Amino acid sequence: MRDVYVDENLSSRGYEVNRRISPGFFPQKHWHEGVELLIVHSGVVEFYCDDRRELVCPGEVYLLNGSRPHCPRIVSRRFDRTVLHFRPELASFAPAARVLNRVQRSGMGEKLKLPGDSLRRLTWAVRQLADLTRRPVSQLTIEGLMGLVVAELEAASDRAPGGRPAILDAVVAYMEGNPDSTESVSDLAHRFAISPRTVYNLFNEYLGCTPKQFWLRARIEHGCRLLKETPWTVESIARHTGFDSLRGFQQAFQRIVGVSPSEFRSRYL
Repeated sequence: MRDVYVDENLSSRGYEVNRRISPGFFPQKHWHEGVELLIVHSGVVEFYCDDRRELVCPGEVYLLNGSRPHCPRIVSRRFDRTVLHFRPELASFAPAARVLNRVQRSGMGEKLKLPGDSLRRLTWAVRQLADLTRRPVSQLTIEGLMGLVVAELEAASDRAPGGRPAILDAVVAYMEGNPDSTESVSDLAHRFAISPRTVYNLFNEYLGCTPKQFWLRARIEHGCRLLKETPWTVESIARHTGFDSLRGFQQAFQRIVGVSPSEFRSRYL
């Protein structure tokens, strides 16, 4: 289904911004002109773009080519997000736009994790763009704000795989491949022959979180997959995701996803 509302706004002023707090729903796949940027403030969403699926959480953004069929499936009770649709030529003044070019060229979405200060700058710029729709403004002002948006996305992309140290890629691959591990950060550092301080510094600089936060998120995402793809009990899934107790898994899942494991599973039955 073509999103005519977005296309009309892109045709008239080059961009469109909307902020929405929504209950869980699964709309039809739709498409439109330009590029779409999803900023998640709270709640969790599964974003479908063509045949790909990404779980997007608070502190993360998702950038995609709007001409590809896409839609969100909200998996938490409450979902707060801001979406910016824009024509890429508005970002022509950005000093670098490799991530934008990749998304346009490949048609595949790209999920990015932004540190807190970067996310605040990005959100501020998008809200300024929203405010400018209510009054006359110069094209130069719009392009300047759009350049800031793209610059923050580019910086986040540089911190992502391919722009980060190989040792960090190895640690991340190990953590994602062993969600049931109960190793500490010290154990992890010893495994890769680096110091715990180095592990903390790498995660803080390139991923904007602590190793513990990253591993918890990886465990919960693995738990989501098991809830959807296996008949295992929630207690069994808790063990397979590295939790010492069912209650610990349920509390962490509720905090990150916004619903209980049982409620999450019921949405896919």
